[in-house]
Amino acid sequence: MGGYFPQIFIRELGWCYFWGGCLGNTFFFMVSGFLLSHGYEDRISKGEISFVEFMKRRIIKIVPLYLITNLFRVGINIASTGIAALKFDDLLRVLFMAASGWVTNVTPSYFNAPTWFVCVLNIVYIIYYFVTKIKNKNRDVYFLLLFIIVVFGRSLYVLNLKIPFMGNGIGLALYCFFLGVVLHELITSTYDNLKRTVWICGT
Repeated sequence: MGGYFPQIFIRELGWCYFWGGCLGNTFFFMVSGFLLSHGYEDRISKGEISFVEFMKRRIIKIVPLYLITNLFRVGINIASTGIAALKFDDLLRVLFMAASGWVTNVTPSYFNAPTWFVCVLNIVYIIYYFVTKIKNKNRDVYFLLLFIIVVFGRSLYVLNLKIPFMGNGIGLALYCFFLGVVLHELITSTYDNLKRTVWICGT
């Protein structure tokens, strides 16, 4: 961040310059986890929405802009380096939203690099759905899984492993997204307890 914008407020916003874009990624994943839990937790845990329907809704929201920006980027690459330099396997991974965090990462200059978070977010969505399905059946297991995922994700992020599905991008997404889920659980449980207390006092 500090390398791209004039450092006018470096003294006042030094923490922001230090963290840079990573801070934005952290908040994005946390807000995503919080809002997704707010909108879908009950429906998923009660079996009111299928996995296919859930993923369809998620993909419809993000695919159009993702494809437009990435195809534009691929077009720029072809125009500058020629079609001979086009890597078909990389192109497929870009088109199927598996350019980052899945098996091997596509070279950042080959696709719209800032959309890497969309690729890893799809993995997080899949995990989120099946973890949330457990809530109504066994709340203890559900909360244990949330804890394990946050710790596991943080570990992946710190270790920076170069293993399929276990890179630091996946780690960042997992621990931040599920921290958002945990935050939602804390807020809703506190609110429910407060309502219950007010109701008891009122009667």
